[in-house]
Amino acid sequence: KFTDAFSCSVNQAALPDMPAFAVGVYGEKRFQVAGLNMFSLSLALNGRSGGFGLNTWYFGNQDFNESHLGLAYGKNLGDINLGIQFDYRRRMAAGAGADGTLTFEMGSIWRISDRVHTGIHVFNPVGTPTPGGRKEKLAYAYRAGLGFEASDHVYLCMQINKEEGRPADIIAGLQFVFAGQFFARIGMAAAASLPYGSAGWKWDDLRIEMALSYHAQLGFSPGLMLIYQPPP
Repeated sequence: KFTDAFSCSVNQAALPDMPAFAVGVYGEKRFQVAGLNMFSLSLALNGRSGGFGLNTWYFGNQDFNESHLGLAYGKNLGDINLGIQFDYRRRMAAGAGADGTLTFEMGSIWRISDRVHTGIHVFNPVGTPTPGGRKEKLAYAYRAGLGFEASDHVYLCMQINKEEGRPADIIAGLQFVFAGQFFARIGMAAAASLPYGSAGWKWDDLRIEMALSYHAQLGFSPGLMLIYQPPP
């Protein structure tokens, strides 16, 4: 009940649970710093043969930026969903030009019960080199999570992230829907003591959501999300 257009960008195994069509766009000004802009788009199509998705994002400015394009597929296998995405990563720096590299990610979701789901996701498990073929490589990242729909209005979740070269991080969140049209989310990423929250309004198949996160040293990061998503 709480899946949205961006769910398939986090775990491609969510694609079979999407409606026939869903699209979302998101923009964020990281730490309110000029030039640290982040934009993303997620699109999902679902049919008899499975779910297909397109996920893309851009971060940076004209002097230095990174971008990502992913093509995804997900399939329902009963109580288990499987998904995979093939990615193209590009990096551009003024004076040094632009380079790109290919990698992939995959995930699964298990339905423990009607209201409890769990899943895992892995990004870049084979250690693809960074754009340009330099000696360093893209970091691998693993995620495992558990979600509980306490009711039709309350969703609780917890996720453990492990990225190469960084300590494991635990993220917990709560989403609450009230009055049928309004909703709010709050959460915390433990490793960086990074709280975040958002609030939004739904009208028919459209949804608008304003988000905010806070870093103790770097400050606030405001964001805005727009989603078009008919019911499944």
